[in-house]
Amino acid sequence: MNFHSQAFPLLYNFPF
Repeated sequence: MNFHSQAFPLLYNFPF
């Protein structure tokens, strides 16, 4: 769930 991609697509572009 890359919900982080909404805020940090460059830093948290990983499937966390």
